[in-house]
Amino acid sequence: MDKNPIDKLNEIEDQLKKQLNETEIENNQNQINKGPSPCCLGCLTPIIIIILLFVGMCIYVYNQPYTKPIMSCLQNQLEIYEAIGRYKDLNNTYPESLKELEAEYLKDKSSLYCPLDTNKEGYEYQNPEKVKGAKFITRCSRHKLKDAYPFPPIIITPQGKFQYDMEAVPNPQNTEQNTNKQ
Repeated sequence: MDKNPIDKLNEIEDQLKKQLNETEIENNQNQINKGPSPCCLGCLTPIIIIILLFVGMCIYVYNQPYTKPIMSCLQNQLEIYEAIGRYKDLNNTYPESLKELEAEYLKDKSSLYCPLDTNKEGYEYQNPEKVKGAKFITRCSRHKLKDAYPFPPIIITPQGKFQYDMEAVPNPQNTEQNTNKQ
């Protein structure tokens, strides 16, 4: 028995309503599941606070009066190290003194001096060919955090690495022991 066309239309309408209902339910569930969970927000907040604190500390340290001269000093020593490399490449030997780099190997003569070098004495220099077991090529010991706290000298090793020369800083315990012995 054939169905009446009106019944067929009613069936199709019912099917469309069911499909529409199902898609609306899925859409509602998707909207409910969107966004971070409260647990995720609870973990994310401390991480953001820690990152902001770290950035704030970096800005604070960078703006301290002793930081900018240290950065300039490191840049100068790096330029000197590169100039020594160019000198050695052309002459097959290290320069006798840093003054030999002034004319054609350095971009700026002021690179030979630390920003805190008021007497224009220049950096300490060890020629690795003449000083057996040289610990450094250049060294600067003018930096201090405060007058009472000397900063370890900044050195460039013969391998081209920046380091602090911790052996050059007096140990307060050793100086007390030495004064007690005398």
